[in-house]
Amino acid sequence: MQMSRLYTYCGMLLSVLLLTGCDMTTPSQLETAQIRLGEEVKTVRIDPTQFDAATVEAIARDHSLNGRGPVAVVVPYRSGSPMDEMDAKRQGKIWVQALQRKGIKSVTADYVGVEDARLLNTAVISYPALSAMPPEGCRRLTGYNGADSLEDVHQYRVGCETNTAFSKMIVDPQDLMGRASGSGQSEARRQGGLVEGHISGTPNERIQGGTASAVGGGG
Repeated sequence: MQMSRLYTYCGMLLSVLLLTGCDMTTPSQLETAQIRLGEEVKTVRIDPTQFDAATVEAIARDHSLNGRGPVAVVVPYRSGSPMDEMDAKRQGKIWVQALQRKGIKSVTADYVGVEDARLLNTAVISYPALSAMPPEGCRRLTGYNGADSLEDVHQYRVGCETNTAFSKMIVDPQDLMGRASGSGQSEARRQGGLVEGHISGTPNERIQGGTASAVGGGG
């Protein structure tokens, strides 16, 4: 009986010694990543000979939200052809004036002579803009480009793929900076109008289209 107790005691003592030898400070491999703000040059390719009001509208809208500098319009023309150069300047002027009418004050136009005829129908409109960008140092999800090694698994940061996708969906990157109260960027009357119907008890209008019970193809 005494020997049994002795063995039990020795076993408990050995367990304590083993536990004290364990390193409990091993760093975790879990590291999340956050969307960041940055500036990039946005470019839009257009056919200078085919004026598109919808494209001008989209550029002006994005520039008003995220633009951080002047807009540049670069129009190609056939090198060595004065007539083509005159046509390019006429076409460029149309786009410049259209952008200015949409409220973009600083718009410049440049004309570049090219030898390759395939480049004649492609002009470029560019401007620096604030942009929501993927977390720094992010790579694609392990396995996205085929088989990866164990080292590639360790290099992937949890959340990178999700935040990369989210960053592409953000229309106004300035929202990530927050809105200061009393700055005039958030009008009280406009915010109040969102809840007045709820406070007064006005029922919501019926949504036309699909219903929740119809989603999924159930019987």
